[in-house]
Amino acid sequence: MEITNATKGWPAATAAVIGMFDGVHTGHRFLLDTLKEQAAIRGLTPTVFTFPRHPLSVINPGNAPARRTSPAEKLA
Repeated sequence: MEITNATKGWPAATAAVIGMFDGVHTGHRFLLDTLKEQAAIRGLTPTVFTFPRHPLSVINPGNAPARRTSPAEKLA
């Protein structure tokens, strides 16, 4: 699966998931594998939207969990 930067252009037909994906555990792996499978069936480009920091760090900083991986580690 290729990782691309949105600034390079956007595929016309995409299937997407949105999440923090801070460390890819079994649940995340299932979601990403399902995305890839379903996108292939439908002829779509699988796309993942993730955040550089946990959304709670903006909404409710006192309850935001500690980051497990850096943005560079997530991309890798």
